Amino acid sequence: MRFAETAEQDELRATVRRLFDSVTVQPLLSVGDPWAGGEPDLEAWSPLADIGVLSAGSTSGPALAELVIVFEELGRSSLHLPLLTSVVCGSMPLRQFGGVQHRELVAAVENGETRLTSSVIGQPFLDRPLELDQQGSSLRLSGQANLVLDAAGSTAIVALGTDADANGSTMVVAPLADTTIQAQKGTDGLELGRVDFAGVEISENNVVGQRGQGQEIWAWVRNRARLCLAATMLGSSVAALDLTANYVREREQFGKPLAAFQAVSQRAADSYVDVEGMKLATWNAVTALEAGREAERSATIAAFWASEAGQRVAHSAQHLHGGIGVDISYPVHRHFLNLKQNAMLLGPPSLLLEEIGELLPEYLAESTT
Repeated sequence: MRFAETAEQDELRATVRRLFDSVTVQPLLSVGDPWAGGEPDLEAWSPLADIGVLSAGSTSGPALAELVIVFEELGRSSLHLPLLTSVVCGSMPLRQFGGVQHRELVAAVENGETRLTSSVIGQPFLDRPLELDQQGSSLRLSGQANLVLDAAGSTAIVALGTDADANGSTMVVAPLADTTIQAQKGTDGLELGRVDFAGVEISENNVVGQRGQGQEIWAWVRNRARLCLAATMLGSSVAALDLTANYVREREQFGKPLAAFQAVSQRAADSYVDVEGMKLATWNAVTALEAGREAERSATIAAFWASEAGQRVAHSAQHLHGGIGVDISYPVHRHFLNLKQNAMLLGPPSLLLEEIGELLPEYLAESTT
């Protein structure tokens, strides 16, 4: 496992940071109207396409380690961009498992001309599974997907449906123009959508990979999505900790800085330890996925650490900032919202810990042989 970045990675981080810092952050919440705000910060979308970030997974785009750096910087900036849904859960699996019929759509995503979303990112355990049925020479997709990220701004959705004819599940990409979308709101104020598939008719050309291969493709996507979410939460946690450290150094109480009080310094130190643990788990998962070994276990551990420790960092930052921490216009509150929302996107800590436990017997058996 490596922590040192190459010169090219340093340059990428600096370039992405300059880009994100130049973007005007859109407000997520409004005191007067809880449904106001929440739009993604799309000012950075075309520039990301120009520097090749949206081409992740291609020979010309960033590799996995470079993509993780981009997501770290995304978390640090607290911007909301549909990179997870459109790239990691959209164009990347289409490129990896799709056919020639998907190339035009992938190219449109890479050029920043269109965006994709996913039915399996959000809180899938709240939904009934989508169903895919054979209707003559066509396929029909039915069901409902809740809490879909960037539903209103995407042209198509990568969806996983149970496929009785294939004795399993099948992943498809379906146009959103044929669905009904109802607005929903996330914990962090971001716009989400409930997508109703009332017998959406698609063809075999919409199938990603082979019919019945859905769970295999979803496992591939989930590992990378969890890793990128962990990187986002790592970036948010680093930024929240930096804001907190600066605040307690400068804010005085009883004639001395808050940082001089033992309880304050110990709470901040605990956050530092959590951030270092998140960094270790995240980059260990990068190494595992790049090497093609223990991918699921490493990605799940990284997601657990980010979800569990990230929320501790968020609460500590709020607590140590005192009253100003609950000001919705103050940056630390935005990081708090992001960390809380991202912690739930692919499963809460308890669910992730349960998954890790289920993977332990296989890991122990392999380690003793």
